[in-house]
Amino acid sequence: MEVPLKELYEKLIWRYDDAPYVFGYAAVGFQVCLVAIRKDSTTSRGAKAEVINHYDLSELKGRLSFLLALLNMLTLFRPVVELIQPFSTPDYGIIRRSNGVSICFAEDGGIKEYPSNMPSREIINNLKKLHAQMKEHSVPNVVTLVKANLKKRHVLLSPIGIAAPPSDVKQLVTALRDILTALVALHKLKLMHRDLRWENVLKYRQDHDQWFSD
Repeated sequence: MEVPLKELYEKLIWRYDDAPYVFGYAAVGFQVCLVAIRKDSTTSRGAKAEVINHYDLSELKGRLSFLLALLNMLTLFRPVVELIQPFSTPDYGIIRRSNGVSICFAEDGGIKEYPSNMPSREIINNLKKLHAQMKEHSVPNVVTLVKANLKKRHVLLSPIGIAAPPSDVKQLVTALRDILTALVALHKLKLMHRDLRWENVLKYRQDHDQWFSD
């Protein structure tokens, strides 16, 4: 049971905004345990799991206890869900652009794949040079190129943000501040963002007051 419990938080990226915890479970054979997964900034993945209780589903008593526990937890589900903003990008889903580019979201990155009718090698090589420049000069508030694969025609970009425009004046001012900071740094390198619009301005999932450019 130790391994699946550990994997619950080691393979999780915390994306649940102001919720104090979310629920999960781990199972090995007939042995099941319910857990509360809490936000924890001291861990590398931003979360940790705490065991609520263990249940042996091989016996009727254990199955009934497990069912009763789930029924009791139902009253907590809605308040937790209401604290979680809906994701603008689907977990493990695919978005297909009109130009044929597909974007697959998983874990803490987005895989952008170019169709065979596009000059993917040239595009990816240019991206590698661009991101190397930005990294060397510590350009803030931009996505990072994690890795590139010329053979498979895709790149992995991080982090994943929330594609939601500012909801009030404070967020608008903050977003403009962060994007202008990035543009100033880019212009010093004689680089220009050729498609700057709200659709390409994202909000960090873990920080309601910090924005970056895609």
